[in-house]
Amino acid sequence: MLKPVLCGGEILLDFFSKETGKGLDHSVLFEKRPGGSIFNVVVALRRLGVSVSFLTKIGGDVICPRADGYYKKRENKYRMSKKRH
Repeated sequence: MLKPVLCGGEILLDFFSKETGKGLDHSVLFEKRPGGSIFNVVVALRRLGVSVSFLTKIGGDVICPRADGYYKKRENKYRMSKKRH
């Protein structure tokens, strides 16, 4: 049986070009998704069936509300909250 894992760190926003054949420097349309190395580890562990929690602080800039609610919509498999569960 796998033990639960707690990961801590920052969450970043990854930008992916939605324009075929154009790099980031020539694109104007992007898909934005939460990411960053530690956050990607959290997602990968969960997909492997590990009970995992992610501890971070959500900032106050214009992007942060998007990051806070992103995984609440994903079948409750991944959930982020400012509240302690």
